[in-house]
Amino acid sequence: PLDRAAADETPIASSLALFDIRTGQWHLREGNLSASFYFGEPGDVPLMGDWDCDGEDTPAMFRPSNGFVYLTNRNAQSVAVNEFFYGMAGDIPLAGDWDGDGCDTFAIYRPTEGRVYLRNALGLGTADHSFYFGDPGDRPFAGDFDGDGFSTVGLYRDLTGFTYLRNTNDQGVAHLSFFYGDPADRIVAGDWNGDGSESVGIFRPSEARFYLSDYNRQGIADRQIGFGDGSWLPVAGTFHLEGPPTVDPGTASPWSDPATWPEGRVPGPGDVVTIPDGDVVLLDASPAALGGLNINGALIFDARPVTLRADWVMVRGALQIGTETAPHDAPATIVLTGEEGQDVMGMGTRVLGVLGSGTLDVHGVERSGWTHLASNATIGATSITLDDTVDWQPGERIVISSTDFDWEQAEERTLTSVSGNVVSFSEPLEHPHWGELQYFDGRILDERAEVALLDRSIQIRGEGPGIEAGFGGHTMFMPGSTVRIEHSEFTSMGQAGLLARYPLHWHHAGDVTGSYVRGASIHDNFNRCVTIHETDNLVIENSLGYNTRGHCFFLEDGSERGNELDGNLGLSTRRPDESNQLLPSDDEPATFWITNPDNVLRNNVAAGSEGTGIWYALPEHPLIENGAPSHLPIRFLPLGEFTDNTAHSNYRGIFVDNGPELDGTTDSTNYRPRSIPTDEDSDPVIAHFDGVIAYKNRDRGIWTRGDHHLVTNAVLADNGVGASFASSETGIDGGLIVGESANLGNPHSWEETGPGGRSLPAPWDPAEPIRGYDFYDGPVFAHNIHFAGFESRLQRAAGALSVLNFTDFTLDFRNEARGLSFSEDTNRVFLESRPLPTDSEDGEDGYRSAVFQDADGTTTGVSGAGVVADNPILIDNECSFREPWGAWVCERDYLRLALSDRTSGGIGRVTITRDDGAQHTLLGSPAAGTRFHSSVLVGRSYTLSADIGWSGHMQFRTHDNPAPLYLVIDGWTTAPNLYRDWWIDERNRLESVGSVAEVLAGDGSRYYLEGTRLHLLLV
Repeated sequence: PLDRAAADETPIASSLALFDIRTGQWHLREGNLSASFYFGEPGDVPLMGDWDCDGEDTPAMFRPSNGFVYLTNRNAQSVAVNEFFYGMAGDIPLAGDWDGDGCDTFAIYRPTEGRVYLRNALGLGTADHSFYFGDPGDRPFAGDFDGDGFSTVGLYRDLTGFTYLRNTNDQGVAHLSFFYGDPADRIVAGDWNGDGSESVGIFRPSEARFYLSDYNRQGIADRQIGFGDGSWLPVAGTFHLEGPPTVDPGTASPWSDPATWPEGRVPGPGDVVTIPDGDVVLLDASPAALGGLNINGALIFDARPVTLRADWVMVRGALQIGTETAPHDAPATIVLTGEEGQDVMGMGTRVLGVLGSGTLDVHGVERSGWTHLASNATIGATSITLDDTVDWQPGERIVISSTDFDWEQAEERTLTSVSGNVVSFSEPLEHPHWGELQYFDGRILDERAEVALLDRSIQIRGEGPGIEAGFGGHTMFMPGSTVRIEHSEFTSMGQAGLLARYPLHWHHAGDVTGSYVRGASIHDNFNRCVTIHETDNLVIENSLGYNTRGHCFFLEDGSERGNELDGNLGLSTRRPDESNQLLPSDDEPATFWITNPDNVLRNNVAAGSEGTGIWYALPEHPLIENGAPSHLPIRFLPLGEFTDNTAHSNYRGIFVDNGPELDGTTDSTNYRPRSIPTDEDSDPVIAHFDGVIAYKNRDRGIWTRGDHHLVTNAVLADNGVGASFASSETGIDGGLIVGESANLGNPHSWEETGPGGRSLPAPWDPAEPIRGYDFYDGPVFAHNIHFAGFESRLQRAAGALSVLNFTDFTLDFRNEARGLSFSEDTNRVFLESRPLPTDSEDGEDGYRSAVFQDADGTTTGVSGAGVVADNPILIDNECSFREPWGAWVCERDYLRLALSDRTSGGIGRVTITRDDGAQHTLLGSPAAGTRFHSSVLVGRSYTLSADIGWSGHMQFRTHDNPAPLYLVIDGWTTAPNLYRDWWIDERNRLESVGSVAEVLAGDGSRYYLEGTRLHLLLV
């Protein structure tokens, strides 16, 4: 009655496996099937072989700490069926069929001797054969390289990068040698194309990617497979993985029939029930409330209204509520009721757990999950018009998202009638919800509210004492499990303040290819929505996450890769009470919390959070539970996919910064994707964020930190600031940025408002200017954008282009605008001004010396002009002041001057005086009095003076200098030892000369000390 589908009916070529040496977990992949399980201990050396001659390869472990081999005949969690001692400390184990009898046994390679010791039986004993091959230090591997049925030994030589193969197990020179891979690669051999002979492949840890060649020769790989973590160890074999069990309902015994049960009675209240392996039970009636349920066989919900109540449910076989092809069309409910304090298998209680090779199939009838409004919904309305015709029914509940800054304007209603795309309810709306498309220069701004159905006919929920305090049900899907969920509801789930107690939770599940959640409604829960922990290749699609505490769609520790989040809607993501915050970052919760860029985000909407909409919070390395990081360089991994995602009604929209540290706190994070992630000097890879939509975010629509980020086809509107990049080689290309649209919002009565009662992004500071694109760091750019709705008013100013307000950090003078267009009412630039701070800790050096370039004249009307801050040191008679902008337009070239006190003692404020008397005072950044920078005009000379005086170790430099810069350091009191750069050596020391003219005639290798005035030329 419980049959399993094989991976393929045809002969199977070698497949791939990886062993996590940190945890002892195996991850197998064969075709479209996968398996994950524990066998062995951290630090073991993994092997694969056919130990029982049945044609299926299974794991073995060589334990260097004691020289023992442990093997199993199952590709599942199990204890060793055989263990024996073989070899000695320092030996390298191998597995193969040395005598061609169809059974694999062991060999060891002794690097100190360059010698192989083969044994043709499993168990303790001496070698049957030994021979010398290779040089000490070579790395051995085994395979049937000529297809004759005998395994032989190959070697990889790190020194040369060459592979050496022999087709017989005896002493002699290699039969075949060729260059392949890099010394850091890990060799694996297998029959990749099914031709009967094995060839070499490599696993590249820096990329967590296999490169496999069908033939043993030099050349590029025939196929590439991204899989796992770079710290895992690769092996290959033929696994004969089985698909999830298929259950034949015709063989099922009715739950309500006493003959189904060994005791001859139907289980009663409080019973702990076990369905034995091989048995199939049909849940044809709602049973008594159970103390627990173990499903080792299969339980099928009958096509009638049924409720299963149990303290806990553990699935090792199959739990089936409908199938993919025959969805369950009757109401079905699982209620988890366990008491606080219970602990079932370390999973607590009120738990639905799926373990080992267990399968959970929950397939409801497909429903219209969520859509948009088709017209505006006004305060007091009792009906709304939707963008789509829906299948919703009277009595069902919906939620309408906020379309203002305040995420709490989302509203739930119970439907009273449904007619096509018009739905009605009795309770009038308390807030307006925007529902119309807006058009700007042919571009579309879509701020229409999302409307989602909460109810499904299949529901899984928690219930019982403590539910009001947040003690709900939870799920745990373990390694080796298969979970397929469609059009089902999860509510009153999660347990507030408890780790690993979430509504939907994949826990260390490994590769779960084939598992998915589609069309689910995950609402009114207590601890996250979906948690993906050390799990790869999961699909979460067209699902709703509403009204939860803490991060909602949550990738836990950074090891998660290849997961696909597509078409999901999350809203009303709330801050947990402080005592229930699992991470410090839960204080500013994200609807989508992404800790590894190598995942897919597509068509998702973050529609209201107390913190952030979509947060790429990238740790340096994955954070495993004991706090020790693995070696995967997360911040250098290429971006998987980010396409057509929306963030609105949050404090921050899309945020790529502030990754978690080991203690859970967050700090500034540079995301710098590279072609070889383990080599930060390798070629950069563009992180492409396409189709970003962000509106009604109080802070910013999008912020990223790092380098080589590209935002394309963006639509940003009604944000405090549209976009800022704390980055280099980064920019936004193509799209629309709107300062204020026709969507006025619905401010609270206590808030300051704008014209027409408009809600403001910062009502606590109504004079705060709104800006479209803030230049920062750099070089960054804004290309091919249309700006509209940035009109300065008496209450507050506005600017399509600006600079990060009053930043003390440096800005690159090469920052660039190109191909821009502006509506008539838009103020193209605005740079706010205020008096120089009296407190040096409030430095504004970067802002006060800001310059950006108008590359083609579409901003200023002057191609190649600079837009500069209102600072006398930056302007001359070639500049003109644009009063509405608070900025100057200058047809001049600039460079950046930087100086720093290398003793960190502090030199006070620094005054720059130009040769015509113009002055600028620098306060220092980021630490007052130690580091200073300013843009300056090319072709002018400058005198520098320090309030406290110069230290004994100063550095003066320019960046991307288009021309030499003549400096006078005033107040220099000691005989200088000057060097051109960081190389402190007599050959690099500057020559002392006797005049300014000699300094200016040089190449930067001279200085002149005139009393206390030091003359330098920086080139």
